Amino acid sequence: MIYTYDFTGNVWETYHMDSRTAPTPRYGHSAVIFGDKIYIYGGVKTGGTVCNELWAFDVSAKSWENITVRAEPCNMTSLCGPLKSAGHTATLVPSKRSVERMVVIFGHSPTYGYLNTVQEYHFGTREWSIVKTRGFPVKAGYGHSSAWDPLTERIYVYGGYISETPATPLLSNRLYAYEPDTYTWSLLTAGPSARFLHTGTFLNGLMLVFGGNTHNDTSQSQGAKCYSSEVLAYDVICDSWHPVSVPSTLRADLPRFGHSAVTFSNSLYIYGGFDGQMLNDLLKYTAGICNASSQTKCLHDRPGMKCVWERKASKCVSILEVPVEIIRNPELDGDQDYYVKCPEGGRSSVTANIVACSQLSDCISCVHTSLGCGWCPQTNKCMHENVCKAQIPDTNAFTSVRAVTVAADCQVEEGSSCPTHHSCQTCTGHPDCHWTNLDHCTANTTLESPEVSVVPTCGPSCSELTSCLNCTQQECIWCHNEQRCVDKNAYTASFPYGQCREWSTQRQRCPLTPGESACQSHKWCNDCRDAPECGWCDDGTGTGKGICLPGGNQPNLEQCPSNLWHFTHCPTCECNNHGTQCQPDTGRCYCTTKGIVGEHCEKCDTANHYQGDPTNNGSCFYDLTIDYQFTFNLSKKDDRHYTQINFKNSPPKADIDADFSITCSVMAKMNITMKTVNQPEKQLFMNHNCSNFKTRFYKNDYNFGAVDNVTLTTFYVYVYDFQPPLWIQISFSQYPKLNLQQFFITFSSSVSPFILPLLTHCSLTIRLVCKLLDSKEVHVGVYFRYNLLYD
Repeated sequence: MIYTYDFTGNVWETYHMDSRTAPTPRYGHSAVIFGDKIYIYGGVKTGGTVCNELWAFDVSAKSWENITVRAEPCNMTSLCGPLKSAGHTATLVPSKRSVERMVVIFGHSPTYGYLNTVQEYHFGTREWSIVKTRGFPVKAGYGHSSAWDPLTERIYVYGGYISETPATPLLSNRLYAYEPDTYTWSLLTAGPSARFLHTGTFLNGLMLVFGGNTHNDTSQSQGAKCYSSEVLAYDVICDSWHPVSVPSTLRADLPRFGHSAVTFSNSLYIYGGFDGQMLNDLLKYTAGICNASSQTKCLHDRPGMKCVWERKASKCVSILEVPVEIIRNPELDGDQDYYVKCPEGGRSSVTANIVACSQLSDCISCVHTSLGCGWCPQTNKCMHENVCKAQIPDTNAFTSVRAVTVAADCQVEEGSSCPTHHSCQTCTGHPDCHWTNLDHCTANTTLESPEVSVVPTCGPSCSELTSCLNCTQQECIWCHNEQRCVDKNAYTASFPYGQCREWSTQRQRCPLTPGESACQSHKWCNDCRDAPECGWCDDGTGTGKGICLPGGNQPNLEQCPSNLWHFTHCPTCECNNHGTQCQPDTGRCYCTTKGIVGEHCEKCDTANHYQGDPTNNGSCFYDLTIDYQFTFNLSKKDDRHYTQINFKNSPPKADIDADFSITCSVMAKMNITMKTVNQPEKQLFMNHNCSNFKTRFYKNDYNFGAVDNVTLTTFYVYVYDFQPPLWIQISFSQYPKLNLQQFFITFSSSVSPFILPLLTHCSLTIRLVCKLLDSKEVHVGVYFRYNLLYD
């Protein structure tokens, strides 16, 4: 399916075409537009098949073409393009020689694993090749971003899920620059955080990185988010990273990964993505202008564009106003230095570069960075500032020796790039490498020790194994619901959106009969429904009893009548739409909303302060007391059926804003609505993640308080789509900011004279503390406020 968005008219259109000539659905592919055609390469098709197809969609003719490329001969290598790949990037590179090409970088292959290859497709000749690159030895990766910068004429590759060792993939925060005309890689300043399935897009001299999956924690959380809402800006000219602030008033659910991004008319557009469910919203970021009045502010401000200071005119201008020749060749600016492009670097950046240089272990890596590194042949170490120290013979003194800073002066051994290949298939695809029995790729000219031997042929890759038994006998993972075998270090790259619900590495967990469904092991409808290949066949008694069977939207009629088949929903069990399961022995409903009770989920748990009417599509709400923070812990065994809990609050004070905050310990969604007298509920926030959310409802926008005992405004909070155990902290507050001196004077004027001496002493003490705190008075007020909330 193809949708088009009209930037001018702000409308979506759907293209209708003959599906017989169109590519099958897929994800993880790449797309570039050249001329009036969109080129789509690779991706994962239905059933998990990774392909190497190249399709072109003619926008004018509204037709598809499956392109047959002219691939280069393999010669002595089995690594021939186009490779079957997903999670790669494709970048359109304009050429000075008028030979337009698409550069495909990295990706993951079911046969070769994580790829560190660069492939090229030439539009005019339809030639496809894998190019031999030089420079920094890059790590193979999946889910990175690539963006072409027309100012520096380089491709900038950031982040991704990379293969650090043959057994260890990890998130990367590295930034590379690739020069397509010289096929050369360079290492630049690393980003502030690692991520994958984000976007990187150039806008006015800055590379804007948005979103992505930053989660790299194990059992102990360090705060990394599965769905990031961060916006980062990389300054190409200064080789520096900077956060981009997002207005707190923006009412949009930003966290996501797997989205797409394009630029149009000085704006960045973000479409879709995944935040636990697929998204179809469109976000727009519009750049500001360079109008700072001072040099310092000009060089530090990044309003969606790179700003520089023009000395002669003493004004702040966009980098786009600087002649391109000066950007690419700064020496043309001469001694006058007409344009100041970067602020002075601090000590922290120098320290970081010193550490980064020291971690580079070979000459080629050392000389292909932007960090000011140099290689010292005397010590075989990479140092910062290009200065080496060599000992003067027969003395304890040292002298400074110029470091190696260009690749031509490095002593490069044949096969030095072999250790970057982390699978047997990839390793043996290079004629100067071999795979050892220790699962290492080394050069043909070396063997590590007598105990190391060369593996004559590679065994089958995990993707070639088709049963649970032969998969788990190897270093592979078998996904039961997908019926696929993947490499142990490729789980995230194979199932980035959580498609694999159950997997095994032990043959004991394989079905006794190959191909046998595991559906009948699910005894409850909810468990059955969560298994993608299963459906629930109800027994018709209205008690929730039934059996879990393999099937799809339509059942196998020989096993279950269609009127008793439930694939996406469980039978209602006569629970007033508040439950999908019943106790098999009593028929009593398992209510899915906390606070709703009764055999048929027909009443509220008033004993525990839940109010409302759950019949006739109503629900129950916990009435939150103002100025108190509540913690709800849903961790008991009886809580396992809950998927929703509701709250309400009516701010009583007409002249004070109401602050709202909520924290959920697991992923959950949240809606907030508002209702006034004789008016229906009005939606305020919908489908928000409630992991950590705060907002303020202003007194000028709402009628707070009550008139004749009738509440004017009530807020309703719905938390849903969670799975216990979890805890939720929530509060509404109208507690005013506290002025300590005013509070004390008011308090002391109404107390007994017998305690005034003591209060006088306290008054002096508090005034002294206030004087010392000075600007920190707000923090003291917050401290008092939260004491009240927790009491």
